[in-house]
Formats: sequence, structure tokens, C-alpha cells
Amino acid sequence: MVSHPIARFLLAACLVGTAGAASAGAIQAPDTIRAAAGAFLRARHPGMKHGTLQIRVTALDPRLRLPRCSEPLRTFLSPGSRTLGNTTVGVRCRAPRPWTIYVPAHVSIYRKVLVAARPLPRGTRLSAADVRMTRKDVGNLAYGYLSDPAAVRGKLLRRLVPAGMALDPEMLESPPLVKRGQQVILLAETGGLRVRMTGLALATGAAGDSIKVRNLSSRRIVEGVVIRVGVVRVPL
Repeated sequence: MVSHPIARFLLAACLVGTAGAASAGAIQAPDTIRAAAGAFLRARHPGMKHGTLQIRVTALDPRLRLPRCSEPLRTFLSPGSRTLGNTTVGVRCRAPRPWTIYVPAHVSIYRKVLVAARPLPRGTRLSAADVRMTRKDVGNLAYGYLSDPAAVRGKLLRRLVPAGMALDPEMLESPPLVKRGQQVILLAETGGLRVRMTGLALATGAAGDSIKVRNLSSRRIVEGVVIRVGVVRVPL
């Protein structure tokens, strides 16, 4: 097997003696190898509705002389490669003379994503004016991306974001609805029974966070889930 990244050059060198004895009609055309690699990558992104797929397969050395394959070329993803960004596709022939070559390629998917409309300081509570949509290659966005303006509205930034940078989920956090030391409503429900009590938050929490609270009537400490501003659902 030939190793990447100088696979095509090493393979060409190793096959000079063998290929030199073959006639021109018995040589695998390099374009057919590139086409097989491109078709393999396109098949990994079927039925794309949102975005534009662009595949660039590296041109092979036209001096490459591999014996023509008597069966369809086999393709596979090189170990450690992915189907977005820089990648490598293995192309293999089994007969009449086995060979394998690794073909570098780049896969881009262009989609409209949310970016910062201006430099945004850490702690900014996002509004519609803070973001805009722009087309980017999501294969280059290692930490993901966001495309729904409603999903970021009201969120807080964990760090400074330069103008034009794509927003990703790790940049955002939900604003706290309950703060440590705040008096809160403890809401317990079971069946058709609903009980409201007064408690004290022992931690700060956003929507969906589990925090400890003290029931001011029983003095017991229980764990509950923040459901809205100043309200924590607790077990009955």
C-alpha cells in the first residue's frame, strides 16, 4: 500500500519499470482516478437542500502510469480523514495488477451562517442588530455554526467576537434566570396537585440548569430545575 502525502509520486516512481512495458491503451487514465474520488465524496453528501457543495480533487501527475483496471475502481476514505475540508480518498484496483493510490481533495459546503455584525465584547446580550447572515464554507468552521437568528437572541457571549466571525454554540450561554442568594418560588407538581413554596437559591442558574435551593419553611435543601425567572421546579 502506498502512503500519503507523497503517495502519487512514490507510486509513480515504483511503477516506472512495470508501466513502461505496457502499451498506452493499458494505462489507467489519471482523470478516471480523480473522477472516482470525486464521485465518492459527492455520494457522502446526498440530497443536500441547504447549501452548495464544492469538491476540488487534486490533479494527478500526468506521467503517472498505472495498469488499467479490468473492474470498477474501489474507493474509500483514508484513515483519519473526514468528508469536509481537506481530505484524502483511497482509490484501489484489484485486477489485473493490484494498486492503490491516495488522492488529496478538498470538500466545501457553502451555507448562510450567522456572523458578528460588529466587534462584540464579552458579555454582550445578543440582539438582531448584533448579527447578520453571510455565506461561508462550513467545512472550515471547526466548532460548528449557527443559522437561526432567533436561537441566539438574548444569549450572552462568553468571549469577544470580531466583526465577521461566525458564531458557534460554544461562544454562547443563556443568561441567568436565578442568582445565588435570591429568594425564589419553589414549584412542585404531581398529578393535578400544585404546591408553591418560598425558597432561597444556593447557586446561579439559567433555564434548564439544576441548582440547589433551600426550602425556607422546612429548611431542607433540595435540588430543582430553573424554569423561568425566579422559579425553580422541585420534587414534591
